[in-house]
Amino acid sequence: MDKLRQEVSAGLSKLLDPDHRLVLQARSDAAYSLLFNGNHPPWVAKTQAHISRFFRAQAEYLSTDSKAALSTLSQALDGFKRTTGPKSNGALNARLWYAIVDASVGPTDQSIKAMEWVRDERKKQYGLEDSFGIAAELFLGDLYRRFCKKAEALANIKPGLEFRRCFWPISHFLTLDTALVLSIAYRDFGEHDAAIRIIEELEGHANLEDEENFVRLCQVKHLKSLLLFDRGYLDEPISLLNALLIKTSRESNNRALQWVRLDLAYMMRYRGKGVDERLASSLFDGIVMDKSEEHADEPDPPRFLKAAEEALQLVRGGRRAPKPKICSGRRTCAGYARKTCGCG
Repeated sequence: MDKLRQEVSAGLSKLLDPDHRLVLQARSDAAYSLLFNGNHPPWVAKTQAHISRFFRAQAEYLSTDSKAALSTLSQALDGFKRTTGPKSNGALNARLWYAIVDASVGPTDQSIKAMEWVRDERKKQYGLEDSFGIAAELFLGDLYRRFCKKAEALANIKPGLEFRRCFWPISHFLTLDTALVLSIAYRDFGEHDAAIRIIEELEGHANLEDEENFVRLCQVKHLKSLLLFDRGYLDEPISLLNALLIKTSRESNNRALQWVRLDLAYMMRYRGKGVDERLASSLFDGIVMDKSEEHADEPDPPRFLKAAEEALQLVRGGRRAPKPKICSGRRTCAGYARKTCGCG
């Protein structure tokens, strides 16, 4: 039966258009027959290995090991090219993520060109409303933002939000995340009113209080405080971020809250009231761990607070420093993984 179905599939493929429904049905039946009988072609296993490398690279990137991620993505990309072709879904995914990781080390023209190629290739294959192409467009727009190219950034981000609004409400994570990316871009380019309108919509309609949206709640409050600070307010944004940290248990810590600590410390030092400097430093208490556990219940001394703050600044900037310069004595820095696109 396997052989017969393969012959039917091959014959129809020669006679009809490759997208004809009879051809697609025959090819599907032939593939199902092979899978049902356990006759998996060797390239299936190879493709699965490339997919595993792709996911491994994402994990390495989220663990801030960009160098390892780039190496693993190169292997995955080479594998996809050999097994499924240079324009296959796997190859395009690997190309896109290589550009994303490469840009995290330092935005370059090469990263932009790679993202543009992936975006254009997907849209050429699947049309202007291809969801993968839209995602590539959004990554590209955010990269243009980092290059301070306003027109190019907004031209890539705004259509993505409009497209996703047509399918999902603002409370859906895809629409919500895209709205956040656009509001960050508006702030960077000085369009504060537009950024605030998005933040107000998210506060009112995005179900930010839902447990699964906690990280996004942190990002929205963070961005709102930055917009207030940009406009010359001091007490209000500081109070907003302080309240967020006070209400959040240490078990709920996430990357977005570490960026909140960094910017809140800056705001406090900028304000310079009374004990602001001491309070700013205390925001980083408990971020490093005492391996000896000799002083587990004591507040961190100033040098450890400084080490924690410097370590977070390095992670936020996608950079690394030799451990002896950051972590000394009995303590080592606790790692904070990159998650979703956040403020700053």
